[in-house]
Order: sequence, then C-alpha cells, then structure tokens
Amino acid sequence: MLQTNHQLKRLQWQCRRGMLEIDLLLKRYLSAHYRYVSVDEQAIFESFLSENDQNLFLWLTGRSLAPEKYQCILERLHP
Repeated sequence: MLQTNHQLKRLQWQCRRGMLEIDLLLKRYLSAHYRYVSVDEQAIFESFLSENDQNLFLWLTGRSLAPEKYQCILERLHP
C-alpha cells in the first residue's frame, strides 16, 4: 500500500510516546519495515499504535506476552 507523505507523518507522530525507549522502537519499525510489509501488517501496526504505553513497554521489552496478532511486529523488531 502506497502511503502518502501526510499518512506517514501522522504515523510518525503516533510513534511518539511517553517513553523514549518505545519511541525509538516504534520509529525503527516505521522507517525500516512499514513501507515494505503487506497491507494487513500495516493495519496491525496501526492497531498496535492504539495500545496504551504500559502494554507497549511490556510487550516491546519482553516482560509480557503480546497478543498473537502483534507477534509479526515484535518479530521484526527483535529478530
């Protein structure tokens, strides 16, 4: 799915969270993977961004198991 510059800017803004660690990981996914994955995975990433910061922190640091639908995102961030 071809994203417009406006859509990518919106996603960059949504990657800005209350914790620097989360910001860096989300922005890494956006810049390295988002444009190249399937439309389905793009939608999953957008859903991932709607989750609260506490859950994102736990999932991204491996302190808690994320829902199955988000595993593709986490696998790309932690190969």
